[in-house]
Amino acid sequence: MKSWKQTFVFFVFLMLSGAGDSVAAHGTGRHHADPMRVLSASGYPSERKTTTKTVPTGTNLSANHLDFSTIGSESPVAHTPDLPPETSPKHPRSASTRLPGEKTLFFTSDDGPLAGTANLLNVLKEEGIKATMFYIGRNIVKSPDLFHRALAMPNLLVANHTYTHANNHYQRFYRRSAQRVVDDIDRAQKIIGGAKYLRLCGRNVWRLPHIYRNDWAIRPAEKSREVAKYDALANRGYFIYGWDIEWLFNHTTQRPLFSGTEMARRVRLLYRSGRTAQKGKIILLVHDFMWQSAANVRQLRTFIHIMKAEGWTFDTIDAYCSTTPAVYEQTHKPATAVTPSLPPEKEAESNQTTPALSSRSIKKHFAHAAGSARKNVSPNKTARSLSPADLAMQLSNAIRKQQFLRIRKLLARGARINGRDPTGEIPLNLAIKTNNAVLVRMLVEQGADIFRTDAYGMSPMGIARELRNTIIIHYLIRQITHKRNRHKLPRKSFFDGSIG
Repeated sequence: MKSWKQTFVFFVFLMLSGAGDSVAAHGTGRHHADPMRVLSASGYPSERKTTTKTVPTGTNLSANHLDFSTIGSESPVAHTPDLPPETSPKHPRSASTRLPGEKTLFFTSDDGPLAGTANLLNVLKEEGIKATMFYIGRNIVKSPDLFHRALAMPNLLVANHTYTHANNHYQRFYRRSAQRVVDDIDRAQKIIGGAKYLRLCGRNVWRLPHIYRNDWAIRPAEKSREVAKYDALANRGYFIYGWDIEWLFNHTTQRPLFSGTEMARRVRLLYRSGRTAQKGKIILLVHDFMWQSAANVRQLRTFIHIMKAEGWTFDTIDAYCSTTPAVYEQTHKPATAVTPSLPPEKEAESNQTTPALSSRSIKKHFAHAAGSARKNVSPNKTARSLSPADLAMQLSNAIRKQQFLRIRKLLARGARINGRDPTGEIPLNLAIKTNNAVLVRMLVEQGADIFRTDAYGMSPMGIARELRNTIIIHYLIRQITHKRNRHKLPRKSFFDGSIG
């Protein structure tokens, strides 16, 4: 006598194999069970078309060979969805992200040589990718072995990143005379030698034959003082490179804020948006001290592997332009101090020892900067005529520096608290990256949207979870719960960082 459990299993077996249908339909002429009749996601039988691609070769669908261990689990025949090629297991995601056109990534690292440089050099050598190292002259004197090791690597280009790095006081550094700024950079170039590839400290400035850009983050009053010094360096033969995207880091722990996978996604989005200085080319900024731990080095390797799989080519910045800058000559005469009040023709006479760049844009902007200085334009008048993009960058800069009073003034002048700056960041996300809960609360009280995402798809909750700041996380949870109950929002996954 069979037990009731065996009887139950037998009826389940008949349902899955379709034998029950054949018995019930014996009088209607259907004498054979349909082998493709399976249980749908709702638990009821559903018909599915017989296709050769969903039935593996050699699969036995007879009742005698049915495996009861698969009951209640996903069957490879019944529940394999018809996925599109970009999400199918047979077609990895990396293969679908191969975008048409040129894709060149210029991997640049600043502030070396210091702790983490050795790990970075090991990764670059093992992965066999080209990169540019912007070294500080004072750090080269402290670590000459790492400097000579980088020089000996054929896949690396060592470039100038000033001698003192402004002692991390950028405004004070650029308030100096042009002669002192040039002397500091020439001092580092004398150690490095070679062509004059330069990246300024604390400034995302571009001075190339075909690109003329100033830093969005500096105030108009600072810009009026500094632009003439940027142009003076360009006229002395330096090619000044900025960056398109930065791998951000925690200023307290010096660890990367994003994983290698997330950083690859951000580079991909930037490429698709076309918001780069040159089409098809992206300059990535990292720092040597970010790679001190083995965990961070693994994230760097992950990023490099993803970029390679997506068809990116790594190169050094000497391939960014079709022309090359002048080579440093130690026998040149000292440069005459350049002040904003000097006209362009006198500036050219004072720099006869070093041929000036023939770029028409540089001469045009330099003449405009000198003319503005001669007219003694008031900084307040310049600040009143800020565009929305300038206001957004001023607000982002004030949030990074945690200047509460200036933030309130910019918001009163019309800065959008939920708007994106030209780099794609939003104010609330920047405040969370400072780990300042008081600043986050102030922005929320001023009207910052906790569901707003930046250009890279990151929400405030997602960034707070990456930084593991429990105080900010709990505060955002209370705000999310309050708004959900107030507006009767549907229950979503508020805590996975994907809301928005």
